[in-house]
Amino acid sequence: MNQKGFANIILIVIVVAIVAIGGYFVLSKKLTTPPVTQPQTLNGEPNRGQGASYVPEEGRIQVLFPKGGEKLEVGKTYNIQWDNYSDGAEPLTIFLLAVSEDNRVVYSEKLAVNVPAKKSGIFSWAVSQPSFNRYKVEIYPEGGRELVGRSKDFFSITGGKPLVVNPPEPPTPLQTDNLIVNNPLRNETVSNPIIVKGKARNIFFEGEFAVKLLGYDYPLGHLKYAESSRVITSTSARIVGECDWTRNQWCDFEATINYPSSGTGVENMLYFYDGGQGDPGTSAAPKFVAALSIKLK
Repeated sequence: MNQKGFANIILIVIVVAIVAIGGYFVLSKKLTTPPVTQPQTLNGEPNRGQGASYVPEEGRIQVLFPKGGEKLEVGKTYNIQWDNYSDGAEPLTIFLLAVSEDNRVVYSEKLAVNVPAKKSGIFSWAVSQPSFNRYKVEIYPEGGRELVGRSKDFFSITGGKPLVVNPPEPPTPLQTDNLIVNNPLRNETVSNPIIVKGKARNIFFEGEFAVKLLGYDYPLGHLKYAESSRVITSTSARIVGECDWTRNQWCDFEATINYPSSGTGVENMLYFYDGGQGDPGTSAAPKFVAALSIKLK
């Protein structure tokens, strides 16, 4: 064998070795890739239940009466009717909500609990609640919030004492010892993208801190409001201009949040965290600073 042929053999051996080593590392990486975990809530716990919006409409309880548009009278009895549940399943709760024009729950009452489960059911309701023109009924199993059924539209109750609705609080800045948010204001209606501006101190790390957008599947004031929360998206707020965040002085910041067109929930909040860099549950984890209620267009 001449020298040129021997060199070609050596080259082929080297190429085969490189391919074999590369394949080993690729396979090793696939085998050691951690499994996909459940979405995390703000405290690092698995998000148990994703809210009514995660079950298609046809899979939930269907409220047949009052469906919306009805005018009920105090002193009369009506049959609340539903369909699309399961015989012998978990007992149902029937809930009445009054919702203001700006989507606030201004009155709520449990009409019944432990109602026997039936695919198509009826509950007799003697109306005695205050007069108001924006009521809805909810029906759900206590342990199956994602199956909740609601009146499709608002119905009214007449003939009783009028329901007194306090005006909403005017939009105001969020202000704490270490955070001031001038935009958006509290309860302000915002559009996509959300531009968050303000001043902060003592919460930066490398000139940044965390901002998360949360969605809630129930209105503020509902019994299940808190447990229906989920993180929609998150971003970092960054210092604008020249400012030495290490000296604990007030620094201007700005953050831009793009949110999806669906799945944002009935209510929304911005949550602000300091720049902690540790894992959830550790002392170095990001710490909650403040929350700001907003409304999405």
